[in-house]
Amino acid sequence: FYKKYGYIVDNPKIGKEMTKMWTYASSETFSDCMKLATGKKLSAQPYIKLVTASTDSTIRMAKKRIKELEKVRLYTKTIDLDAEIKMVHGKKTIATNKRGFNAMVNKYSVWLETKRIN
Repeated sequence: FYKKYGYIVDNPKIGKEMTKMWTYASSETFSDCMKLATGKKLSAQPYIKLVTASTDSTIRMAKKRIKELEKVRLYTKTIDLDAEIKMVHGKKTIATNKRGFNAMVNKYSVWLETKRIN
């Protein structure tokens, strides 16, 4: 998606593609779904390239992606994924979307801050 669209966060084109992929459900194998999504055979090579990249290269890539996000218009509409979402840590439910997506995100953010290493 980064190569195709330049960014992932709040990109409606990605949502459309993922919705299409989800329609396959279990009618296709994971490997076949990956090929349908990317046009390429499933391979560990992209992952290996990513995790073996130098620290400087990784930081450059992250900064470039952050810079690209500055061009993306902030999504301000209500988020309704028509799904029940639970954010779980071990056996503990941290947050759900029962009171809305934003409420879930806020609750998770507060919890996450308590886990930060100083």
